[in-house]
Amino acid sequence: MSKLDAEKVQQLLLWRFTLQLLTGKAREANSDLQEEAAKKVLPPVEYHELRAMAAAALGDYATADKHLELADKALALPPDEQLVEGQKKPTGQMLEVMVATAGWLAGQDGAAGPTARLTISELKRFDIAKELTHQAGERVHLFELRLMRGLLALEAGNTTEAATHLRASLRALPNVVPHPEQPIAKRYQEILEGK
Repeated sequence: MSKLDAEKVQQLLLWRFTLQLLTGKAREANSDLQEEAAKKVLPPVEYHELRAMAAAALGDYATADKHLELADKALALPPDEQLVEGQKKPTGQMLEVMVATAGWLAGQDGAAGPTARLTISELKRFDIAKELTHQAGERVHLFELRLMRGLLALEAGNTTEAATHLRASLRALPNVVPHPEQPIAKRYQEILEGK
């Protein structure tokens, strides 16, 4: 592996640890991940996620939670309130463009006018959608980390901590992007809050 560039070594290690976990070799993965070389080569988020998966597979939920928290911090995202606030502007812009487009169709400039206006509208919507998609990608990852923390806390019998993490996971998820695991988080939160 010494002849490979850093990115290829990183990919090989990610595959190695993922395969160990998928094939039931959690003890091996856990031990190998504790080596300094793994921590140096792997990106912090992925490193802590793998450590969390290995620990969870071994029933060490406290260590898994610790590494999920470290992965959350390694994402280095702004506080939830800023994430939600940052989504409001492009969402509002998207609505404005969509509403304005409806009024642009009629006109006395023939077919060229509406076509040009719709093209400009679509380009603007594409730019806004690109910004929302970027924000959503980061936040979906955060949602998944926090959901896992909530489910592990629930598995460990800590319902108060589970409810806190489930609430945080739903707060992190962008409202413009549905996630297949969102109903799981909502339902467990409802059960834990007695709704």
